Amino acid sequence: MPVKMSLFFDRAVNTSEGSINVNIAWHEKYPLLAIGAYSEEKGGYVCIYDDDGEVKDERSIPPHSTAQVTCLSWHPEKKILIVGWENGEIYLFVDSKSQCLKVDTLHQSAVTMLKWSTRGSRLISTDKNG
Repeated sequence: MPVKMSLFFDRAVNTSEGSINVNIAWHEKYPLLAIGAYSEEKGGYVCIYDDDGEVKDERSIPPHSTAQVTCLSWHPEKKILIVGWENGEIYLFVDSKSQCLKVDTLHQSAVTMLKWSTRGSRLISTDKNG
């Protein structure tokens, strides 16, 4: 049976001044929170917060100057985050290596869903064109 946990911060979690939070995803197993945001200065970007409510290294996932984050999904077992963008791009962030990799995809429009299988061996993605 999977172990469930709760994570509460004793203060508001804020992204950069002037940013709009557009997406959010909790990790089911680890105390990690990913927030996708957008600002005119940075463009689209993702911040990952730890169990103290502190931002982990912001440089791990590079901002996208022309696109917003459209969906986020944590791997069910590992510290791996998949990020979908409005231009159809998908990036895979591996926390243990602080590495962000672009995933080859056929999407030409905004990614609308990223869903891992129960054990994380497969990932499905959809875009606004179906």
